[in-house]
Amino acid sequence: MVSRLVLVFFALALGACPCGDGRPRALYDGFEDERCAEVPCGWDVVAGEVTPTVTLHPAEHGLRLAAGAALTHALDGPELGDGDAAVELLLRCEAGTAVRVTLVLGADLHQLSALSDAPTRDAPRFVSLAQPLVDEAGQATGGAPVEVQIELVGPGRCDIDELTVFSGPPFFCD
Repeated sequence: MVSRLVLVFFALALGACPCGDGRPRALYDGFEDERCAEVPCGWDVVAGEVTPTVTLHPAEHGLRLAAGAALTHALDGPELGDGDAAVELLLRCEAGTAVRVTLVLGADLHQLSALSDAPTRDAPRFVSLAQPLVDEAGQATGGAPVEVQIELVGPGRCDIDELTVFSGPPFFCD
């Protein structure tokens, strides 16, 4: 009886969380990889101060972005169809500060982006940004991603962790 309950519990848990559902990923970074300078390898600091930091618990690491910080990461990801590009990101920001994630597509360097909410007071915990990436006109277009950019918007700092840029609707697995 107990083993059946355990099996039912795991089946329900797996069914409720479609992680590993085969969505093409343009990029996943938990910011745990080997460091090249102060950031994980593959990232370039374009502006401002970016430093490693502890995030959710002592064994989990991410990046702390100070005012004016910007990073880029070159991509050679899968072709994304129209309306398919999305971003998921865990972040904790100080009051009035947000994070913009931009995906640069193809040879024409078309840009799609998403901007997190800026809290009205310092965020005590990490929250999720899960949004489609759209251009300035609010349109989602496809193409081959060539770069992802992270930019801090506002006067404070943000800690970021678990960035995923992918094809398909955004969601988080809790």
